[in-house]
Amino acid sequence: MKISDIIHYPVKSLSGNHIKSSEIHERGLKDDRRFMLIDDNNTFVSQRKFPLLSQIDVGITEENIVLRDRRTNFVIKQELQFELKKTEVSIWRTLCTSHRFLKPDLDQWISEQIGESLRFVYMDESDHRPINPKYSKSEDEIVSFADGYPILITNTASLKDLNDQLRDPISMEHFRPNLVFEHTKAWDEDHWKKLRIGEVILRIPKPCTRCTVINIDPITGEKGSEVLQTLAKIRMNEGGIYFGLNAIVEKTGKVRLGDQVEIV
Repeated sequence: MKISDIIHYPVKSLSGNHIKSSEIHERGLKDDRRFMLIDDNNTFVSQRKFPLLSQIDVGITEENIVLRDRRTNFVIKQELQFELKKTEVSIWRTLCTSHRFLKPDLDQWISEQIGESLRFVYMDESDHRPINPKYSKSEDEIVSFADGYPILITNTASLKDLNDQLRDPISMEHFRPNLVFEHTKAWDEDHWKKLRIGEVILRIPKPCTRCTVINIDPITGEKGSEVLQTLAKIRMNEGGIYFGLNAIVEKTGKVRLGDQVEIV
């Protein structure tokens, strides 16, 4: 089994980038979901409410972030400069601190593209968001603005099995994974507890529960219903509808396309 794709999402719920390699930090892939959009109540927003967020491409460097609306080809670039004061934000059932951009340009731009008052926040190294204590070993295990866990893993064979049952086959991008493993056995991931990729060690606390976001076409932003309905027929469990695995980083390092994955 090997890594066939690596995807990071600098801004939660915006488009992802396919990359050849990535450092794996405690919070997840480098630059992954360190930005998030919030509403006027300081509560996170996502594609669940605004499917068109999927149409915003993101580029990031050490100095700048660049956004492009695919529908209009409008582009904006802004320096990565943030307020010193912290802003408390709500994400699911937790509160954590973050930082606003020093200039409001990007907030105004995204609000105009989506048609709603939205603001960006950034998680720096001083902002601490612990993983759900039910699944973490200590408060030192932390996560970015991802839904709950640092890394999301999927299996190509499982996607093939799902696609065999769909009227219109889909790409893996519907599931917004970080690491895609090329494997020959569908749903074999149900039995994985710990994985090693070179020096990186990942612990699997639970499978990933899916929602209506997987019905959103990442290319067009259009929302259907077939994907979640079909997945529910074959992957419904007491905890929800599963596809993919949540992973916690036990040992950091670097991963690359083609790296072999060992089931520990």
